[in-house]
Amino acid sequence: MFRNERRMLAWVAMLLCLSGASGIAAAQVVDVAIGEHEITDGESLTIPIEVSDLTELFVLSSRLELIYCSDVIICSGEPTLGSVWPPEALLTWTDEDAGGGLRRLTILIISPGEASGEGSLASVSFLAVGPPGSESVIELAATLNEGSPETETHDGRVTIVHGPQAIDEESAERPSKRLIDHVPSVVRGASSIRLCPQGVKPISLALYGPDGRRVWQGTRSPGSEGEVFADPLHAPAGLYFWMVRQGARWDCARVLILH
Repeated sequence: MFRNERRMLAWVAMLLCLSGASGIAAAQVVDVAIGEHEITDGESLTIPIEVSDLTELFVLSSRLELIYCSDVIICSGEPTLGSVWPPEALLTWTDEDAGGGLRRLTILIISPGEASGEGSLASVSFLAVGPPGSESVIELAATLNEGSPETETHDGRVTIVHGPQAIDEESAERPSKRLIDHVPSVVRGASSIRLCPQGVKPISLALYGPDGRRVWQGTRSPGSEGEVFADPLHAPAGLYFWMVRQGARWDCARVLILH
């Protein structure tokens, strides 16, 4: 009888251990999400990569991968550390062509102290380069501590919307003719753009680099139909973006700059 009681107690103890272990494993699945956002055309928005509670999970590193459509948005500036990390944490990143009109943004974070609480792992600024109504899914992959705890990721979505200035008489009668007449698709050094302006409003131009930073900007009078040259000094080779505005109208084009 005593032996049977000991055997029963052993089974109960083992079941308790198993149930406790499964509870711990369930608690270690961390949610990582981007959410859905709207960006006004031609403007940028900082988007946090949100994470559920990391307290006592001893998270010391993170690898994030975001794949997005570069015809709609581009990364505009360096990603920043999120709220769950101590200030001593280090962040590195790359933004590279993923083929098929997509780009891959990779963020690596290493910290001497563990992440704590819920909040954000990192924040990323995106510039809207697509027309209003266009969308880009942001596919997200996230790894914490090389796989422990496990993560459950939730992709994001960005939609480009009209700015308040776009709803006026001029935009209501917007012609189909483009503001950009021609941009050479591949150049060495300087990039040129030929305009095809409409109306009487001045024209603003900007050239954005592979990292989304503006490397050149200028203005032209309404009658400027010739070529405009931009020479982004000391800028790296890569895919650049022209953004042209005239009143509520806008146009954009891509150019590959070689050195």
